[in-house]
Amino acid sequence: MARIIGFFNQASSMGKTTLTVNLGFHLSQRGNKVLVVDMDSHSWLTRLLSVEPNELKTSIFDALMAEKEPPIHKGIQGVDLIPANRELSALDANLSEEKNRQFRLQKVLKKIELEYDFILLDCPPNLALASVMCLVAATHVLVPIETTEKGVQGAKDFLVTFQNISQNLNPQLKIAGIIPTRYDGRKSIHKLKLKTIQNSFARAEIPVYPAIGFYTDFENAWDNAIPLASYNPRHIAVKPLEQIAQRLEVV
Repeated sequence: MARIIGFFNQASSMGKTTLTVNLGFHLSQRGNKVLVVDMDSHSWLTRLLSVEPNELKTSIFDALMAEKEPPIHKGIQGVDLIPANRELSALDANLSEEKNRQFRLQKVLKKIELEYDFILLDCPPNLALASVMCLVAATHVLVPIETTEKGVQGAKDFLVTFQNISQNLNPQLKIAGIIPTRYDGRKSIHKLKLKTIQNSFARAEIPVYPAIGFYTDFENAWDNAIPLASYNPRHIAVKPLEQIAQRLEVV
């Protein structure tokens, strides 16, 4: 059965989409069959994998509305993709009267999960219905946290959300770990916040993975629609990404 990992943080600009693509690539390079799912109406994951949202005939939105097998774009940068477009922004309104709407993504993924080792969910930066669906469908949640005060506050908000979801909707949900992001080791405030993050989650026995810095080559790789390891195999961030992928195999 697939590990279904939601990349989630209620705050924006934490690196969820970048991590989804790059860790998906590394997991596939390690011999795993990987599916990535775009659950954000902004469709950055879809665009990053060279699929134009405005040209889609069907998307994750259609699958969720009909509770049917989703459209899958095969073999893009080593992973398969279920794309999204702006229609996903209408999800809350369209399902506002539906009972058990939180379980629709779970039902959709059950139709295909046996085909994959990993299913990675790129969650939107909020706690709207799409994010709740992700956390209900997931077996694990992976949390990117920026090494700033904003990121530390976001971590506290996440723990409240996790407790609510795990107690009321998905008791099997586990925290796969925390990934400090946008880290700049030259800045004392980043070092301080990294230590705060590490200490806070260590007390809860939640793994904190190696920090990922904010590098221009992430943007360059994005512009070329390829993972960082394909753009620059010797980049300093490639090794920690590979280490995180390896550890996800045993969560």
